[in-house]
Amino acid sequence: MRIPGPEHQQDGGRSAVAAAGGLHRYQLHLHDTYGPVVRFQLPGADTAVSVADPVLLEATAHVDKRPEELFAFLDPLCEAGNLQVLPADAHTPWRRLLLSVLAGRPAHERHFTRFTELARELAERWAGQPGSPTANPSSCSRS
Repeated sequence: MRIPGPEHQQDGGRSAVAAAGGLHRYQLHLHDTYGPVVRFQLPGADTAVSVADPVLLEATAHVDKRPEELFAFLDPLCEAGNLQVLPADAHTPWRRLLLSVLAGRPAHERHFTRFTELARELAERWAGQPGSPTANPSSCSRS
């Protein structure tokens, strides 16, 4: 099975992330374009896969090992303790806790589209507030 995604870029995906205004916005664009599972180049890694489906995330929750250097480029951009940059031993308990509450629940699945809309509206509203560094939707502040 081939995972959909954009064409290979010579710069390892850096220009696409920059053009979108950050990794978070780039991933939102990719999911809008290609669907809930998308393959893309991530600076520092050859290929990455992003999953925006709560049921699939729960099904893959046991896959906890990832290369430590994979998200190293995000360290200066993300706040301390962000799930994207925590080491696997610290990341795993938090991810399991969040997935146990948020993933695979019929009520959540029914409202997932609206939850996504609300989160995007909130991120856009925060992005419009000047001088608030925590209000940037591309600052990696996501669960």
